[in-house]
Order: sequence, then structure tokens, then C-alpha cells
Amino acid sequence: MTTSPSSCETVELALGGMSCAACAARIEKQLNKMPGVEAAVNFAAERAHVRFDPALASRVLFLLDLYGFNMTRVKLLDGGTVGWTGFNELTKARSTPKAPGKVTLKAPAAGRMTGWTEVYRRVVAGRDPQITLIDARPADMYDGTRIQHSVQGGHIPGAINIVSLQGVDGQSQQWKSLEEIAALYKAVGKDRTVITYCHDGFRSTLAWLQLKALGYTDVRVYNGGWSDWDRTLTLPVVKGSKPLDADFEL
Repeated sequence: MTTSPSSCETVELALGGMSCAACAARIEKQLNKMPGVEAAVNFAAERAHVRFDPALASRVLFLLDLYGFNMTRVKLLDGGTVGWTGFNELTKARSTPKAPGKVTLKAPAAGRMTGWTEVYRRVVAGRDPQITLIDARPADMYDGTRIQHSVQGGHIPGAINIVSLQGVDGQSQQWKSLEEIAALYKAVGKDRTVITYCHDGFRSTLAWLQLKALGYTDVRVYNGGWSDWDRTLTLPVVKGSKPLDADFEL
């Protein structure tokens, strides 16, 4: 028997950046193609032709939250299409056209994103103890031994490395238990303002979603992340496994 998830519609958001106006318009357009979108939105993946990746889906959830969608009506399909195909095959047949939805998104919510100037002022220059900056990329990208999708390797001075994908089972694509995810972030106090980044917004929004699930209240995503910081070229960079090197230690 060939079936598809009856409660899921696919949202195609192959977003290259996070410019507010363009992003909101594109999300609205895609959501309004979905029947009954006012009632519930379930995400199996961001693109129909890509198997579920939890970091891809987390970016959709982050953008919906950023633009004021009612998040009580949003569900994450744990395991995504990988988990679903353990019981059913997914059909590639097109669904019957349905009436468009009626979604109007809001202006970006405050306290969700931050830019390089705040990161530099509060983390690099100010050494603000109330800020925890998390680099959610793999360790070899953090320490600079692997350069991918960037001009140079390394990390932002003061950032700690917590690989958000370590909170997801690599085979089933299901989230690990909240206890295991809490252990991943044990060094991060819940009273802190937490800023996450990666190089494209996928791993950093997964970290954002994990932290929110753990009860952290002030979690922000660095808009542009390493791609923004790296390509500025005049901003300081640390290489190695520690947050600071000899040039930045006080």
C-alpha cells in the first residue's frame, strides 16, 4: 500500500537568507497554498525532494515564530519522512488542488535575532557574563581544521561549541530524550541570554528549538551567522578548540 502522511503538507522554503520582508512574503505565499493552514501546520520537511533533516525543519519553525504565527498550532514530525517510511511508503503523486489558506504574518518579533554588531559589542569587546554564544557547527568547523561554505576557518571569539545535531539520532532522525539534550547544554545557564549561530541558519535554529524545549527563555539566532562574520574579513577569528586564544584571553 502506498500512502502519504494525511495530516502533512510540504512547505518549500529553500531560503537563501533571512531578509525580513522577502522572507515573510515567501512564507505567506507557501502557507497559503496549504489547506486548513489556520488550524494546524505539520512539517515533515522543508522540500519535497529532500529527506527530512531536523535542522531544515527547525528553520521553518523558527521563521514561523519570528513572524508571529500561532505556534500552538505547529507540530514537528519527529523522525520526519525517515520515521514515516518505516511503516509506509511515501507517494510522489500530486495531491488534489485545494482552496488556498488565509495567513497574514506579522512584523518580526523582537528578541529573536541579533546581528554582528551586538555579538561584537557584548561578546567580543564587552565580555558580558550574561551572554552565552553557541557555535552549533561540527567541531572541525569550529576549530578551523575544516573550511566549508566559508572563506576562513575558526569561530567567533568567546563562542563555545555545542553541536546541535548531537541532540538528534543520526539514523532515525528522531530527537534524543530531553535529558540527553539537557546534558548537551549543561554548561549554559538558563538565566543567560543565549545567541546561537552556524553558517546558514539550520544548525543554529535547531539549537534554538532545543533550548526552547528545555525551558530557556531568552534565545536568539545570529542573523547570517558564520557566513556573515567570516566574509566581513575584518572581524576577529579564533582557531582551535577553545573559545579564546592567547590574543583574546585577558
